[in-house]
Amino acid sequence: MIHLSQEDIPFHVIVHSWLSKQPIAPAMQTQVQGWMHDIFLKAVHLLHQQMINSNEPIFVIRTTIIGLLRSSLCHLDMDNFSDMNKINKKEFVVQCIRGLTCNLTYKFKQQLALEILKLSEETVSNGLNRDNIGCIYFDPQHNAIRHYDNVALSKQHQDILSKLYTDQVLDVDNIPMIMYVMKLNIKIKIHICIRHIKKNYTYN
Repeated sequence: MIHLSQEDIPFHVIVHSWLSKQPIAPAMQTQVQGWMHDIFLKAVHLLHQQMINSNEPIFVIRTTIIGLLRSSLCHLDMDNFSDMNKINKKEFVVQCIRGLTCNLTYKFKQQLALEILKLSEETVSNGLNRDNIGCIYFDPQHNAIRHYDNVALSKQHQDILSKLYTDQVLDVDNIPMIMYVMKLNIKIKIHICIRHIKKNYTYN
């Protein structure tokens, strides 16, 4: 019997195992498998080559290529998509970029996000911002990949502010980077702390 470490397992074997467990609609299986091969796996191989050849740190938090591969697949779980029965390619690309670039340093985040867009032959509808390529979202209303702009961010901030004073759970799936949350007024953080204290440390 030969024992292999996770790092010795071919990337496509891990992806194939993951695909076999996903509740993909039969009509979408061939398409999703194609995207995984032509976009996701090719991006993983590109990143792996960068890890081998680069003298600079690639990861913000140290990990392995298999660790990144597995965490990236979590972003591609079918229940993360707006319509599990009809996976949208543009939404798939956004999830790929989020998953594969979330732990990369700024330079490599931008490079890989651009490569994923090239591999997918998709574009950013409101203009490609090369200084922050990874900061994108899928707009289902217009079936488009878009950069977060001031309008989109302000709407999200309003949503966060309104929910701070209720018991609703914040939906932050579409906030791409913590940097945007940090731009909110410091009073928000204070209020969150107060709510936490009241909820957990109130005595009768």
